[in-house]
Amino acid sequence: RRFPRGDGPSRHSGGRRADRGRLDQENREHLHQAAVLFTDLATKYPTIPDYRYWQALCSLETARRSLPTPATNDERVRAIAILQALVAEHPEKADYLYQLSEAYQLSYAQLRGDFRWGPLRVPEGAAPENASQVERDLREALRVSEELIKRQPHVSGYAMSNLRLLLRLIGVMLAQKDYHAAMEFLDRSEEHTSELQSH
Repeated sequence: RRFPRGDGPSRHSGGRRADRGRLDQENREHLHQAAVLFTDLATKYPTIPDYRYWQALCSLETARRSLPTPATNDERVRAIAILQALVAEHPEKADYLYQLSEAYQLSYAQLRGDFRWGPLRVPEGAAPENASQVERDLREALRVSEELIKRQPHVSGYAMSNLRLLLRLIGVMLAQKDYHAAMEFLDRSEEHTSELQSH
């Protein structure tokens, strides 16, 4: 089928890119407004945990939508601090644990420069200390994720997040040429996959 002249999709994507850029800017502005709102509410009503929780989610989303910079990492660190406090105060809240694990592993995406989870490699030329920090973050994310699975063993989303962490750790270990650790995480990921398939 042919579109009438002038009514079909353009061969040029400039307008589409401009629309996407405008929407991204609007989304960032809305996110900033939400962050300011929940920060104010969390300050005024510190005994209501949901305000701090949403404050942390705003920081996480800001970090996800931004290029990796020290300021972006500050947002991630701020979210971790809030979520750690919430987990300590409300250990029964599975959502708090899950988002804490997500916050820790965000440094992996920031180091890669994108948000895909395969193929799993740390980019060449990355500073060794950055890869080491990502490894520490992923190990902490895995610890939190395993605690979450102990409490909620039948939630498939938590199990898949745990498997993703294991795969990311394999990639980081290979990038650091720690093949022994990579094999250990590979074995754990295969065990985890078998468990998922058996349910």
